[in-house]
Amino acid sequence: MNTILNLSLSEFWATPNVGCPANDMIRKENRREHPTDPGNPVSSSWYGMTDRERVDLASRGWPEGVEKAQALIQDTGIAPGAASLARRWDWEDGESIDYARLLDDLAPWQRFKRTAGGTGGRILTLAIMCGDNGGCPASAMAWRAYATVRAVDDLESAGYRVEILAIFQARECTPNRRDNLEHRVLVKAADDPLDLSQIAAIISPAATRDYWFRHIEAYSKPIRDGYGCGPKDAQPLEPIEDAIMLNRKVRDQSSATEFLATIDTKATAA
Repeated sequence: MNTILNLSLSEFWATPNVGCPANDMIRKENRREHPTDPGNPVSSSWYGMTDRERVDLASRGWPEGVEKAQALIQDTGIAPGAASLARRWDWEDGESIDYARLLDDLAPWQRFKRTAGGTGGRILTLAIMCGDNGGCPASAMAWRAYATVRAVDDLESAGYRVEILAIFQARECTPNRRDNLEHRVLVKAADDPLDLSQIAAIISPAATRDYWFRHIEAYSKPIRDGYGCGPKDAQPLEPIEDAIMLNRKVRDQSSATEFLATIDTKATAA
């Protein structure tokens, strides 16, 4: 049985108040192996960030992740922003007064979006398969976060309006192995402002291993030890029409370079 839940970003960050055995195990290992320094080495490598970064993730985003993205993506040989085109403004851009909203005692400003190239402000959906199998290094998972930051920045700079879905998935997650659970989180609607820090945060290893694990624990059915399967090439449980997919095969510099090359082609053709 497939269970698919659609969540807003705030709903995802407001995780259920349940335990998370996987993270408890990591903390116990950390205390045992580093009794004088319980805050870091094992947990940092598991979450992909320091405890301070993780605690502030929902409210602050992950600015350190954006900085790492900019540094790592430089190594791919595709410079960030290389595909960016000058944004074109015309009389429909900017803000105008909507008098109907004014009469309804609502904010009167009606926003219009900037456009560039020949995209006409078309909407693209970028769907990211988050997480991975439990043994996957945080550094490999982080490449998807870094590739997303760069891809969205280039596509919006080229004039597209980008919608971002973060997809968290656990297959065969119940003891009978018949149940699959998927949460689709709307990270950014097409007309939302671009917040790279928040985008990096939701696709970070910590978002999966802390927040998503707790969502799994709150599932209405018993959960297998290990939370089920997360194959590297997993796709959404149900297709997403006309979406650009960033799947779990993006996990290192080579695969990120290959994915970003397709984004650059689309952006420069706008």
